[in-house]
Amino acid sequence: MRAYLLDFDGTTTVEDVGDGIIKNFAKDGWQEYVEQWIQRKITTEQCARGQWGLIDGPSDELYKYIDSREIDPYLMDFLQYCKRNGYVVRINSDGYDFYIERILKRYNLDLKGYYNHISWDGTQWRFNFPYADGQCKLCGNCKANNVKKFKDDGYEVVYVGDGYSDRCASEYADVVYAKDHLLEHCINNSIPHIPFKNFKDILENEIKRDNRLHSAE
Repeated sequence: MRAYLLDFDGTTTVEDVGDGIIKNFAKDGWQEYVEQWIQRKITTEQCARGQWGLIDGPSDELYKYIDSREIDPYLMDFLQYCKRNGYVVRINSDGYDFYIERILKRYNLDLKGYYNHISWDGTQWRFNFPYADGQCKLCGNCKANNVKKFKDDGYEVVYVGDGYSDRCASEYADVVYAKDHLLEHCINNSIPHIPFKNFKDILENEIKRDNRLHSAE
């Protein structure tokens, strides 16, 4: 059995949608929060409350921005390959359902996953972190725990990511595809990994890997 856990922002999508929302719609002051989060001085929840608190609710412009974001051009081919082979695919993101589900719906993708919840109650943003770790709390969604759950159930876990929140998960996955910040982390910490640029790279390599596995049987 095999499960692919995919980061969303900058991995499933071409750009980091969450970061783009903050950069384009938050008032000044958001930079301090992200710097503290990268340095692990504050948690995802603290960062989110600070940054999203600088956005005065959802606007038509915000929705238009989300609706203009694109998924990786080769993601569909990759998903079709997984479906044909019976592989499990899950989104594993420290981002928010507010834009993740809207983007997936636009592409008619019924992908289940793990990510944080945010909503606007008319006066302020409300948050919920159903997949947070009870002890660490550094990330809103503990990606490493989700990897470990699949491994405990007997799955080979292939992890695909690019960012800071993917670091812990990469240390538990059986196979890691990495780019950008995650690639740097894997190199610096001697974590076995496969560099990638897009899902075309991943698909081609997974086909080769499957062919090798089948020929060895």
